[in-house]
Amino acid sequence: MLNAVEIVSSFETTLVLIQAKLDEMCKRQQCIMTKLYELEVGTKKNTQLFNQSESMFKACHVGFKQVRDACHVLREDISEAAGTMVSESWLD
Repeated sequence: MLNAVEIVSSFETTLVLIQAKLDEMCKRQQCIMTKLYELEVGTKKNTQLFNQSESMFKACHVGFKQVRDACHVLREDISEAAGTMVSESWLD
């Protein structure tokens, strides 16, 4: 009978140790999940900033192309009126 009591006591001790390890694992997993959520928030914010910057750079690109085209037309008009000044320099 004494042997059975030792076995039960040993089993209960093992269960307590297992529960303690599971509790520690849950705490660590919760910490990891918190950090992942923080990273997700930061990533979403960076994505929004990237999209805003991309829109601004696209607008600049369109503006530069319009200025380039306007300069080309102006150069052609001046060339027709006064003779050739320079060839298309932006292709050099």
